Amino acid sequence: MKPLSFIRGNILLIITVLAVVVGVVVGVTCRQLAPSEEAIRLVKFPGELFLRMLRLLMLPLIMASMITGLGNLKGAAAGRMGLLALVYYMATTVVALVISLALVLAIKPGSNSRTITADISYAEEARTSGTDMVLDAIRNVFPDNIIGAAIQHTRTITTDGDKRLELINISSNDNGGVDHEFNITRNDPLLLKKTVAVGGVNIVGILTYCAVFGVFLSRIGKHGSVVLRFFNAINTITLHMVQLAMWFSPFGIMSLITGQLLSSDSLRETGEMLVLYIITELAGLLIHALLATPSLYLMITRSNPFRVLGAAGQALITAFATGSR
Repeated sequence: MKPLSFIRGNILLIITVLAVVVGVVVGVTCRQLAPSEEAIRLVKFPGELFLRMLRLLMLPLIMASMITGLGNLKGAAAGRMGLLALVYYMATTVVALVISLALVLAIKPGSNSRTITADISYAEEARTSGTDMVLDAIRNVFPDNIIGAAIQHTRTITTDGDKRLELINISSNDNGGVDHEFNITRNDPLLLKKTVAVGGVNIVGILTYCAVFGVFLSRIGKHGSVVLRFFNAINTITLHMVQLAMWFSPFGIMSLITGQLLSSDSLRETGEMLVLYIITELAGLLIHALLATPSLYLMITRSNPFRVLGAAGQALITAFATGSR
């Protein structure tokens, strides 16, 4: 009975894992048929719909759950929990940045790539320093527009400004006593840093706003009961919508994996080019998920962090399977 009980309790997780395996097998097998671009687009379409569902539900779920979670607390507990949530999220974000920078510098995933890209945005991002990344993370904690934070976040980029022209006069005297004057012009590009808004939800900024909102909502007591009931209803409805979307996740994940394999020009060449990148990313994910985050959780709560990870198996697999760009 126990195996059957486990299967019934984790049926969606099991189906999702099977969908990943089926997606890989179908993608590798169907490559031999040389499908057209139109066919590949149709294969990817269910996966695109699944990602759109997740993006649609992400923002209301985050806002409603944070506000209701803190708004239902009483007294100083709301303030402590709100501060703890912000500190925890900011700490994990900074730790993730440090881990990623250390792994990139150690492994250098792009050093062996034979592909040369002319993408300007990639070149600008490559010149962004670690300091810029940390400062951007802090900037995003305090968005200047909460509506804009739902669709964009802040990033520092480095661009080439106007070239600096410099005229240098050099005088010299040869053995004949004749003076010579040389004019040397230097063209040194100026590297300009600027902070711009780029597409993508500013999660940490929204969390900050909702945490502060929830704390003060709990403090005004009965005067905020209408607002609290409103967000409680949004949270409950959104959770039901998420559950409905998750039952579509195996089909969407299988579609994404199959489509990616079919659209790759050469599995061997692509594998060779991406192997270091995959190693770097997986190493970062494992260090962050199994070492850094549990350690921080253990220090804060003094409880076993791996029980929480075990309960979040479905969410972890879904995030892993849908994390490709």
